[in-house]
Amino acid sequence: MATIMEMLKFNPFIEFVEENIKVSATQTPNDPYYSLEWHLEKIQMPTAWDISKGDPNVVIAVLDTGVDVNHPDLAGKILEGYNAYDDSNNIVDDIGHGTMVAGTAAAITNNALGVSAPAWNCKILPIKVNIPGVSILTTIDGKQATSYNYAYGYVSGTSFSAPLTAGLAALIYSANPSLTPNQIEQILETSAVDLGEPGYDYHYGWGRINATKALEKSITFNSNPEKPTPDTNPPTVKITYPADGATVSGKITVKVYATDDKAVSKVELYKDNKLFATKTSSPYEFIWDTTTEPNGPHTLKAKAYDTSNNTAESNLIKVNVNNPTLDKSPPTLKILSPRNRALVSGTTQIKVTASDDTGIAKIEIYIDNNLVATGTATETLSFQWNTKTAKNGWHTITAKAYYLTGKTTTATISVYVYNRK
Repeated sequence: MATIMEMLKFNPFIEFVEENIKVSATQTPNDPYYSLEWHLEKIQMPTAWDISKGDPNVVIAVLDTGVDVNHPDLAGKILEGYNAYDDSNNIVDDIGHGTMVAGTAAAITNNALGVSAPAWNCKILPIKVNIPGVSILTTIDGKQATSYNYAYGYVSGTSFSAPLTAGLAALIYSANPSLTPNQIEQILETSAVDLGEPGYDYHYGWGRINATKALEKSITFNSNPEKPTPDTNPPTVKITYPADGATVSGKITVKVYATDDKAVSKVELYKDNKLFATKTSSPYEFIWDTTTEPNGPHTLKAKAYDTSNNTAESNLIKVNVNNPTLDKSPPTLKILSPRNRALVSGTTQIKVTASDDTGIAKIEIYIDNNLVATGTATETLSFQWNTKTAKNGWHTITAKAYYLTGKTTTATISVYVYNRK
């Protein structure tokens, strides 16, 4: 049948296809006063009866003034009750209220007699105690007969809204005996027709009961839902770039791969064992400006979290940062001695100093453009000049410094040599 229906759906001359099946009509009781019971239609009870009419094993306890056990629409379904007054089995209804309540919830229905009630087949357990429906036609005690018949009449008040709800609760339990009282209450509340302010309110509570929706919910309600299996599987995480042992410089993108059988909630990147950055969505990539780091070894590690807060850490990645040393200040070069235009004789010390934040490669001293001294990896260089080897008169002393950045600088002074012959 399903295959034929699928084939017909592709026929351009056919607009709609559905299976022709037998359905039962909405249940209508044959009780003579059913047509006067406006409330049963109002709460969608006729279509609810197509789902459940009650189970004889389901009992509705009526805590009230007793029940008329001889009433023709109740007799035969009343269990032996209890009198809380005198601790006896005397459940005679001295006032009549209990009989009304019992008939509203579970009068014998579809027996061509009197009235109908929600719980056709459920039993009634009278509990005699001390003691809205509006215009509810129901069973009454024989002493309160009306013009309708021997023992039927209209009643009003929330006393008769309660048994209507109790009757519906009995049908719900009959349809699904696995339900708990709290679950039945939940079904009644969530299936009700919302009245007044949206949701629960002071005047209407959860609203007016809807028997059909309540019964539909009851047969599909999962009273024993499977508890979700706890997620104990940690995510998988690894750093895909840079590689372990790599040398890096400038700005780089640290790339992390993370996955989980459920979902990854976030990934953290740790640099030198301190939290560096966090990403909550893929791709898990982090910009690292290595020029802000000192040259040398550094470590990277990623930590991933899933939605159940399971965590996992990547292997530790070791990298070497190697950026060109920045020349942040100008170099200095000074000839400390002798002073410019000084008179010198005999053996004179020439002393030169140089400095730079990048470091000094070497220093050279020249006399009259002739190299006389060299010092490497030092900031100070001295030379003992025997001036007697030079002619009396003016001479130049030049110092030249070489820096690690490749830059050079020079400083020059003039001195006058005078030695007696």
